[in-house]
Amino acid sequence: MYKGQKSKVNVIFHDKQDYRISLCPQEILGPEVEFKIKDGKTEEVLYDNMEEDGTLIFEFSCQQTQRMILEIKIPDEGDGGSNKLSKLKSSTSGCLGVLIEYMATPKTGF
Repeated sequence: MYKGQKSKVNVIFHDKQDYRISLCPQEILGPEVEFKIKDGKTEEVLYDNMEEDGTLIFEFSCQQTQRMILEIKIPDEGDGGSNKLSKLKSSTSGCLGVLIEYMATPKTGF
């Protein structure tokens, strides 16, 4: 990815599962990554990491199987512009790791 780029990933989350999403940007991209989880049908924002000081880890439980959109953006460092875009792509591109872990929700109670 490069600074200013936004990507969307469609993911199916299954019922009765606990999930953890972890992001790990390469140092050249900077420490901040914006990500949102949106409903796959309505694109309503269900989670926004910027409301939690830009945390790169999010854990949740899924009550029903559903498709969601993981929207990831690397913040731009400047005003941009078409001439700067090609320079940004070559000089500030790097890798971003996205790890989605899951496990069966433990049964609690009696």
